[in-house]
Amino acid sequence: MDDVTSRIEKELERIGAALRAQRKALPPNGDDSGLPRSYHELYAAQQALSWALEPEGFKSPYASSITSTSDSRRDSEALADLWASAEPYRD
Repeated sequence: MDDVTSRIEKELERIGAALRAQRKALPPNGDDSGLPRSYHELYAAQQALSWALEPEGFKSPYASSITSTSDSRRDSEALADLWASAEPYRD
């Protein structure tokens, strides 16, 4: 495994843990309307990084945004906002 792949997989693990933690905070009835914006941003980032590692297994962020339902379009918009506001990664 190369360094880039290793970094992406590590970031996917961190994102996955954050997504699970936010979902655990939801009420037992499964109402996800209370999910914070950060959940949708993390989900969009997770999908983009997953596609970068396995393009055949995931829809590209661009393809997702132009062929999506309103829910996944919202995720795509969150991804665009995330990348627009993100600082460059520094280790």
